[in-house]
Amino acid sequence: MAPSPASFPFVRALQHRGARVYTVGGTVRDELMGHPRKDLDLLVTGIPQSDLLRCLRPYGRVQLTGRAFGVIKLVPHGWDGPPIDVALPRTEISTGVGHRDFEVMFDHTLPVETDLGRRDFTINAMAIDLADGYLLDPFGGYGDLQQRQLRQVSPLAFPEDPLRMLRGVQLTARFALQIETATRTAMQTHAATISTVAPERIAEELRKLLQAWAPSQGFMVMHEVGILVHVLPELACLADRVTPRQLDQSPDQAATVDTAFTRTMRRLDTVQQCEMLTYRGHLDLLLAALLCDSGLSRSMQAGTNWNLTGLAQVSARLARQRLDALKITTIGATPALISTLIAQSAFDVRLLKPPTLDEVSKTA
Repeated sequence: MAPSPASFPFVRALQHRGARVYTVGGTVRDELMGHPRKDLDLLVTGIPQSDLLRCLRPYGRVQLTGRAFGVIKLVPHGWDGPPIDVALPRTEISTGVGHRDFEVMFDHTLPVETDLGRRDFTINAMAIDLADGYLLDPFGGYGDLQQRQLRQVSPLAFPEDPLRMLRGVQLTARFALQIETATRTAMQTHAATISTVAPERIAEELRKLLQAWAPSQGFMVMHEVGILVHVLPELACLADRVTPRQLDQSPDQAATVDTAFTRTMRRLDTVQQCEMLTYRGHLDLLLAALLCDSGLSRSMQAGTNWNLTGLAQVSARLARQRLDALKITTIGATPALISTLIAQSAFDVRLLKPPTLDEVSKTA
């Protein structure tokens, strides 16, 4: 069991110097939901950064990171978890397009509520004072958690940082949330601005979405609010296309019809959930399942009647192009393997000659 943040010696040292130390953001959200803590984010007020650094150095390795070097990465002595983020309160003002240019100001005298007000969703805008365990919740995040609701902190949340829309999608899928009406409307209004975000940032949010028990829920939301067409246009093209289950059947021969998109969603969830799969939930396998029918949109637009093998080859090529555009290797995926899985998904074992007994004995 992970130790309580309040028990860390460096936290007690900071408090002894008059600082207030808080857990913030996803750390608080996960604790309130009873989920295991993955990362630890701390906010420190009442002490200048120079004093903060001097106080932390005896307790572990420290490194300044982030914009204007405002976030400290701390690895305490004997700590085997990920680095702990320690930051001063800050304000951010967008000065450019997308998640690229911000004017950031760090100030140890700022109220905690000011820092929380710059965050994306109410469930991420809470803090716990490690001195007494008091919950600071100026935007009603705890109530939203209880109601399983995702709500933006401010109407400026998405215009200031379009990546927050995709973050909201993956939170919705991972924690089974419903998007509040005004927040959903804001996503629809600003959906096209997701294209201004750096591809590797988009890839990271997709990685988190693919960790959900039912990733399909996030991709369906992306389609409903208009984000999907800007992130994975090949997948969005499938959403309203009705096609037979088997490509070698005509529509009137097929027992049932379905959209290629909903079939893809079922395939994706199966790869995540089916315990019979040896590599269930593997990132490369999930991405292959997601993009396996990429070529269908091309064939529908061109009126081409490809067989399964031809479709698999086209899908593999289009999937590789999309994966490269998203810089998918930055999240640990392997584009060559993913495209190979798709290309060989229609491999026909009937083309193989059964081995002879002599051939089997030589390999035994």
